[in-house]
Amino acid sequence: MRFEFSMLNERKGGFKKMARFDAKTIVKDKRFWVASLIIVWAASLQGHMMWLQRQDSFKQKFGTIDEDDHK
Repeated sequence: MRFEFSMLNERKGGFKKMARFDAKTIVKDKRFWVASLIIVWAASLQGHMMWLQRQDSFKQKFGTIDEDDHK
């Protein structure tokens, strides 16, 4: 499967070919998979940090069971 991308060239008022690539080549490229892994790791880390923040704000608002037992 081949894709061809074009970009509008404003100076000439026409289209200019920017890149031509083969999708199979990209899927086989190790850098593609490393970059994808880093993106997925960063997104999951961000989601985990958001979850931890939500847990902390809940504990601050409502306390914990252990705090209620000691009162």
